[in-house]
Amino acid sequence: MGLGIADTGVPMADDLLAGATPYIVNGVAIRFADPGGSHRKLEVQTRTLTTSHVAFIIHAYCHVGSVGLIDLPKPDGSTIQVRGVVRDCVHSKGLLHVVLFEFEKRIELDDFIMPDPTKLKPLPGIKKTDEDEPEEEELPPISVLYIDDHDADRLLIERCAKDSRLKVTCVDTPGVACDQLKLHSFDIVLCDYHLEGTTGLDTIKLIRPELYTGPIIIVTAETNETILSSLYEGGADAVLTKPIGIRRLESSISSLVDECEPQAVVFDRFDAPSQDTKLTMGYIRILNRHRNDFGRALKHGDTELAREVCRNVQGTAGGFGFERLSRCAERALASIDIAGEVVRTSEQIMDFDRLMKSIITSAASSLKAG
Repeated sequence: MGLGIADTGVPMADDLLAGATPYIVNGVAIRFADPGGSHRKLEVQTRTLTTSHVAFIIHAYCHVGSVGLIDLPKPDGSTIQVRGVVRDCVHSKGLLHVVLFEFEKRIELDDFIMPDPTKLKPLPGIKKTDEDEPEEEELPPISVLYIDDHDADRLLIERCAKDSRLKVTCVDTPGVACDQLKLHSFDIVLCDYHLEGTTGLDTIKLIRPELYTGPIIIVTAETNETILSSLYEGGADAVLTKPIGIRRLESSISSLVDECEPQAVVFDRFDAPSQDTKLTMGYIRILNRHRNDFGRALKHGDTELAREVCRNVQGTAGGFGFERLSRCAERALASIDIAGEVVRTSEQIMDFDRLMKSIITSAASSLKAG
């Protein structure tokens, strides 16, 4: 079925996020023309890319019809400036909006997406040897829990995933999924939207956060914009429209799993756009107090204080642009609720504390650097 197309003939932002090539880059510059001939420069995080459109996340509303110039980064570190127009702007959460930007002229995807090294041809006159061939780093497997009440779809996923890094466990009902989540740990949950007697949205509410706090992808044949928007609002981290090829599925899953892994630098211009720096720095001071309280809670085993810190950070971080910190606080809170106490050696607790420290330290370095 591919990408859903709206009545206007232009793909909506949710559709592009669901079906296009992942292209996640922070700090991408875009300039919009203001009345009088001046230009307003903003920084965005790109999410997906096609030959005619790019979808990006921004901490502001973009008026449909606004003309702009976006600097698209290439794998070699250079950029290409592409002119285009805003075709859709959808509110996501907090200050965040998802924008669909249509290019004036089509681009070549191969110029921007890192090529598969196994498909690169050697230069003429140069013979490749075994010594020249670098050792291929084996990517770790990704454990997937797939929920679908159709036997044929489950068998198809299992068969297609055999030669990929996806290790899929298939179940036919949300109840069986709950049993699996109690016994095993999964990197990601993949769930069909239409299930017998229930939906994928109900399944998200059933398993989160008590049984699972990681990313969830909803698979659907729906193209209705209202339904697709409700899936994101209901907690889906991504939506894939049917039919789905294994390469597209593996790429989408890998992008989500990699995005949830700890990163060295978490405070950058995307986290605090220039126009919001003063506001965000005010939150950093609040976050520093939260981390001090969390440190005391860990030291003295104060479970209630730890819960209070997690709830406060979860409820406020997203509004200041720190979406990953908000999700990390949610996972830490879930681990406390499951254990009935704060366990300082818990992976979720340590990740939350490290992330707060990293943001505070990076913010201090940014201020010092001017």
